Amino acid sequence: MVISDGKNLDPKEIGKTELGRLRFSEGGESVLTVGSHEMKGKRKKLGNKVAIIKKRKGKEGSVEYVVVGSVEEKLTFEEYPKLIIRKQEN
Repeated sequence: MVISDGKNLDPKEIGKTELGRLRFSEGGESVLTVGSHEMKGKRKKLGNKVAIIKKRKGKEGSVEYVVVGSVEEKLTFEEYPKLIIRKQEN
């Protein structure tokens, strides 16, 4: 269970929850905007790949783990978020 803004979120609904906007530039820099804050980050290769696995029930009550993907890079944000001030439209 994940708690956000004092509300409990169902893990199945997390993928449908928008947290912000993530953009990538051609130079490998990433920009994450959450509300009125913006952070700049960089892509870095992981030393070891990380497997994404999914647990599912097999035949006769057994449990199977299936690899559904792998992660080879990570995004790092080393600076504090910058406040974005927007003009209010009338």
